[in-house]
Amino acid sequence: AEAVQELDWLSRLYWEAGEVAQARAAVQDIIALNPHNVETFRARLRQMGG
Repeated sequence: AEAVQELDWLSRLYWEAGEVAQARAAVQDIIALNPHNVETFRARLRQMGG
């Protein structure tokens, strides 16, 4: 759970900095961990164009 939180934080920082590819990669890493709320992150990835 901690890894998901850290990756979520990282993805948001990248996104705000305009680093879209890195933001998407962080969200993909979260999805690979298959957290209980994985659909939330799949939706975010779609919104990011991924």
